[in-house]
Amino acid sequence: MTLKIAVCDDNPSDRQRLIALIKSENFDCECTAYESGEMLLWDFDSGVHFDIIFLDIYMAGITGVTAAQQIRLTDAETLLIFVSSSDEFYRESYDLYAFNYLIKPLTADNLNEVLG
Repeated sequence: MTLKIAVCDDNPSDRQRLIALIKSENFDCECTAYESGEMLLWDFDSGVHFDIIFLDIYMAGITGVTAAQQIRLTDAETLLIFVSSSDEFYRESYDLYAFNYLIKPLTADNLNEVLG
């Protein structure tokens, strides 16, 4: 089964690094990149769904927490993994039933622990 993975981060280098790390782990997956929570929600509301969504917390526009709240209104199954430079929103991630909360910078080891 091919995993459908979304990576939502407004920092292009962080977004590309995470996608490269995912692909380097040789998962059978299809990655879709989003530069904002609004773009992710647009696709999500249009019927595009993912098995795993990596969400940056701090983004221009809506935050990753706000995007996750909107997703959770209709989808309790998708694995949400927050990615942040701070643990400030750890409590909120727990309330949203996040699968994990990773602190940047990510490494292959971090990712393997979560996806392995």
